[in-house]
Amino acid sequence: MAELAVRFLERLGEQTLRSFATDDFLALDALHREQSLSPALKERLPGLISVGAVESVGRGRGVRYILSAAFHAALGASGTHTHKKGRPLDQ
Repeated sequence: MAELAVRFLERLGEQTLRSFATDDFLALDALHREQSLSPALKERLPGLISVGAVESVGRGRGVRYILSAAFHAALGASGTHTHKKGRPLDQ
């Protein structure tokens, strides 16, 4: 994942990448691995959503966060995004 993720992040632009903190990268990695996010990493989600790296699925208490369609496309796994977006709430 690392090399392809770097290519996606490069597409976001140098300015955006400079604003990324270590926790942003940790949050992306946790989402990719489908791991729970710590409160500190959850705080990073609005910024990751605003740059197009993450999407929210659902509303309220049932909201889930997944890597965006563009991120999955950069990983060569567009079908994975569709599968995760449509997956019922099980977390």
